[in-house]
Amino acid sequence: MRDLSGSPRSFLVATCLLAGACGGNDGDTAASTSGGTHASTETGAGTEPIDTTPTTGTSTGDEPVPTSTTGDEPVPTDKLVLDCKESPASPAPLDIPANALTKLDADTTGVRGGSLLFVRDGQVVLASPGAEPGSEPMDTPRSPVMTFDLATRAWATTPTMFTPSIAGALQPAFAPDAAYLFTKKYGTVTTLEKVDLATLTSAAIGDEAWKAEQTPTWTEYRDYGDPFASIVDTNLVWDPEHAEMLMLGGQAPGAPDGSFGDWTFDPQASVWQAAPGGAEVARTLFDDLAATANELRLVVARARAAWHRGLSSSDLAMRIQTEVVPAWEALEAELTELQSRVAGLDGESGLDDETLAMGKARIDDAVAAYAAGSTLLADALTGETLTALDRVAVSVREAAWAVAPEPPPRSGAAVAVLPDCSGLVLFGGTHGDFGTADTWIYDFATRRYRQLWPEHSPSPRHGARFVGLTGGRALLLGGDTFRGNVSPQQPDQKLPTEAWLFDATTMQWSFVGGVVAEEEATLMRLVGATHVGGDTVLAVANGNSEYPSLQRSSTWALRVDPATLDAAATAMKGVTPGTSRSRADAAPGWSPAWYDEAPRDPEGTFGAWLDGLPANEWTALPTVERPNTARSWGTTIFDASNHQLLHWTGGHQSDPTNTVQHVHLETGRYSIGHVAEALAIGNTFNGRPDCNNHTYNAVALDPVSKLLIAPHRAGTHVYDPALGDWVDFVPTQPFGYDLYNVKLTSSPVGVVAWTGGQTAGTFFGRFVVDQRAWKTLPITGDLPAVTGADESSLVHDSKRDQLLMFAATGYEDAGGQVWSYDFASQAVTALEPTNRAYIDDSPSSQALHRVREAIYVEALDLVLFVQMWVDGQQVGYDVANNVWVKTNIAKHPSEQFGSVDCGITIDPERERLYALCNYAENFALRAAFADITTTPL
Repeated sequence: MRDLSGSPRSFLVATCLLAGACGGNDGDTAASTSGGTHASTETGAGTEPIDTTPTTGTSTGDEPVPTSTTGDEPVPTDKLVLDCKESPASPAPLDIPANALTKLDADTTGVRGGSLLFVRDGQVVLASPGAEPGSEPMDTPRSPVMTFDLATRAWATTPTMFTPSIAGALQPAFAPDAAYLFTKKYGTVTTLEKVDLATLTSAAIGDEAWKAEQTPTWTEYRDYGDPFASIVDTNLVWDPEHAEMLMLGGQAPGAPDGSFGDWTFDPQASVWQAAPGGAEVARTLFDDLAATANELRLVVARARAAWHRGLSSSDLAMRIQTEVVPAWEALEAELTELQSRVAGLDGESGLDDETLAMGKARIDDAVAAYAAGSTLLADALTGETLTALDRVAVSVREAAWAVAPEPPPRSGAAVAVLPDCSGLVLFGGTHGDFGTADTWIYDFATRRYRQLWPEHSPSPRHGARFVGLTGGRALLLGGDTFRGNVSPQQPDQKLPTEAWLFDATTMQWSFVGGVVAEEEATLMRLVGATHVGGDTVLAVANGNSEYPSLQRSSTWALRVDPATLDAAATAMKGVTPGTSRSRADAAPGWSPAWYDEAPRDPEGTFGAWLDGLPANEWTALPTVERPNTARSWGTTIFDASNHQLLHWTGGHQSDPTNTVQHVHLETGRYSIGHVAEALAIGNTFNGRPDCNNHTYNAVALDPVSKLLIAPHRAGTHVYDPALGDWVDFVPTQPFGYDLYNVKLTSSPVGVVAWTGGQTAGTFFGRFVVDQRAWKTLPITGDLPAVTGADESSLVHDSKRDQLLMFAATGYEDAGGQVWSYDFASQAVTALEPTNRAYIDDSPSSQALHRVREAIYVEALDLVLFVQMWVDGQQVGYDVANNVWVKTNIAKHPSEQFGSVDCGITIDPERERLYALCNYAENFALRAAFADITTTPL
């Protein structure tokens, strides 16, 4: 495989095809790219050392042509098959029932993270840096390295130590006497290590410079937590034909499109190289199909924005006909040309007849769906129309995946090396916004892929274990899918544990069996699985709870008897090959259509309700049938150009996906602009940032371009509120991303950032939109330190054209000091409020350190804080008098209101304040400024 985004077109270029979609920006700068890498996995399946002798014996078809393809060389036109040798039958090492998972023991190995599991000298070896007891008996003997005796079915401890902290690739590459794996160093950097399988000693190898070349900023700026810009959920595979390791895709969170592509590593020369790929004609076609799918999606985004504005029927129709229909019709010729290119593919593309037929069928379906969408656009727009138009873009994307020359970007795919054959098989994975059920074979000798179209396939899944057996077969175990409800910090859930058998000699799948329902909870996570002989697989699991401290371990085995497999069960449980499942289909809150099709109140109803609010009283917004999902610890942003509120944050008891939530103030309805994504921390395969944790106030609206600016782990992302999607990515960011110590605010010169701390480093400057670059602001004097998440904030005082900086003296340690930065004089000044001591002396329980969420109100010349209250009255800072005050604005009685979950913003033209909190509890205040009074604290 290789990166399929060889000729990408950016989100921003596509956006500018639409009337007014560039939000005031010239649109002459580089934007983020879609497309990306290929399959990855969490399938840490150990295998027996691979036989490196040439494969001989019976072939399953015509011999493959031994030609390596780089995209510029001739592509073999034969149908790729794997050369599989005959293997003598061996007795099953365990006397267990066939085709069902059998539990062998419990509470023996301890709860483990990334582990090696393999067979050596007739024993199963389990190795990981530690073995925690979880909720198992504390006195159970356990050690980092344990062995399992197949004859006695017993685990034994060993004195051998094992230190590598396995991460990035839960499936290591097993060479004859060594395993190659990624490890996590210092919590941030993923490095390659070689493990001697006899001694389990390890050493770091390989030059990591190739990562820095792919992502220029990754070595300099890192997030504090999981690997940023490293490798997540890739497959490491040993290629015996070339005596090298393959790195098959995986997510690269620091890369612009979440991908480093595929690589090879030569251990003798210690050299990384980009892996060769398929034919140029197929790769280019894939890129162009994917780009057109994105362009179609952005046209629909423009229609969605109009739909949620609360326009009158006539104004809505006019906007659709003037802004949406021309952009939609402009893509007809492009789509027709792509249909012709797909129809013209032949064997020179490297694709076989089945794949060509599937690609043609899918692009024909997409063109038909496009024509139907054109008809729908001629009528009055509805939420259901938007859903149908979205489906057109999905259909084009599915056509692209059908004609891909190698597996497109994904994470958590399953890969199994077939020890009796000349290659491997790859299945499934997640793209973040959809999961897939495609099957691929890869031949080591020719370095070629072929997508298969078997009669039946396992359903879409990621994180499954895939173990190569003898005779060209491989066993797939378990796996995850998208969670069926929007659950805090849990975007995915395990599938019911079941086993599927792939046969490379027939290119077909068969359902094998599962586990009894009462044992399902003990298989929460498969730590590893390995072939132990005789079509038998041994697996180690953690279970009983999603929390490691409450988990318990267990050991399982499955013996496959191909002669007794149930064909009816295969047909019942299987799906059509290449099936994809959208995250939008898993939980309603992750689907744009769920919000688009929500019931609509009569025009003007919500606006009239806002106009009728009691003055200066925080009031909960009405409960709607389809509200926003839970969000916490984030800033509320008012977008005046589109009369909406924006909320983008996650973490703790929150939705862990990355959509920006829109609250439309003409209608009171909610929306999201794209299907929710959830992958590792960093950039997704669509080039969007993750939102796995809080954003605090590290995101702000640029008043010049009307775009949302969000510094992030790999660089700075740009969001267009008019489209509801991320439209640009700037990898060069002169400060690291620390969600606690990066503070942003809007100002007339653009978004200003004030950063500090060891991870972020000290920076004070603005984002220049038309240059897509951060520029330092000149200062005289000393900047205050950014002390932490809830303890610092930055606001623009529009009356004096100055910035006000608030920072406590430490964690939950209120300071009461205020600093100013004057744009004209460039001076930073400590203002020393007259009653600073009141704030400084307050106990942490009073929460007067929570200056994070603040808004300057020019009509009052006051900074209001939504998380600071004294005697039930809202706290502010009186700028003119340099004094801390309490107002006569009372706190709403809701427990959510005023908590750390709430942000605050203002619509100065309509004189309204808004606060978005967690659990869809949101609030508004109609201000009568003349009646708001203040009293010094």
